[in-house]
Amino acid sequence: MALIKCPECGKEISSEAKRCPHCGKRLKTPWYKSWIFWTVTGVIIFIAIMISIVIIQMNEGAELARQSEFYQEMDEISEDAKRASSRSESAIEELDEMQDQLDYLLKD
Repeated sequence: MALIKCPECGKEISSEAKRCPHCGKRLKTPWYKSWIFWTVTGVIIFIAIMISIVIIQMNEGAELARQSEFYQEMDEISEDAKRASSRSESAIEELDEMQDQLDYLLKD
């Protein structure tokens, strides 16, 4: 604890005093006790939280877009498989008809 001079009355006071005991002058508060410090800190934290929320929302939107593309591709594959299946069925029917005709011809 050192002695300093009061900026108002010039008398010696403790460096830890919050007010001058002689004139009552309030001494400078530390920066970390200032309302400006806490206001700026709060604003910075608020902005950081908002940016985090926006990033999370953007990532979720991108994930939904990827899922949508995946399901569209799966639908296209499913349609292709259905078309191939119907072509296979018609080819099998033709083969069955040809087999029936061949059996008929061989019986004669």
